[in-house]
Amino acid sequence: MEPDVRPAFGGSEGVVATLTGLEARMLKMDEDATVETMLSRMWTAESEKVVTAALIDEYAAAAETAVGPEKAELEDERQGLQITMKGVTDSSAAAQAILYEGGNGDLMKQVMLMMAEMQATLVEVRKEVRVSNVTLGSLAMNELDCPRLVFITPYTSPPSSGAPVHQEPRLRQDHEKCEG
Repeated sequence: MEPDVRPAFGGSEGVVATLTGLEARMLKMDEDATVETMLSRMWTAESEKVVTAALIDEYAAAAETAVGPEKAELEDERQGLQITMKGVTDSSAAAQAILYEGGNGDLMKQVMLMMAEMQATLVEVRKEVRVSNVTLGSLAMNELDCPRLVFITPYTSPPSSGAPVHQEPRLRQDHEKCEG
């Protein structure tokens, strides 16, 4: 290669492929450190894929209504995010291949399943938070038909003595029913 020619970054002959190949040859597939590193790399890449996909969708939606230079800038950003998506997809695939080669495919599948469960739980928590925010916002703006004074108290776990304990509700109101 000519000294003044810049090497390719991506592709099968690029710097990334060369470094990935070097790393694969140097790793000891059955060492705990290698397994932990590859699981961490895969976890990070898969998480980044979710975030990048959401950003790509946001930029695409924004570009639909944008005009002129703003539209071009949003399109450039979206293309950059697509390159990022390819990079994290490749990184995850490389880590998964190393885990499979080292005989850790089952462990990898367990981690992937755990990630999917965590993502589903996170979606549910976001929905619950959104509903709570709307309710609290409506209370704050006096939009409810029957405004009430609401006290929000932190949750305290029951004592571990084994005896059943009556728990206070998380939201207490100053009126049981609306007077009206």
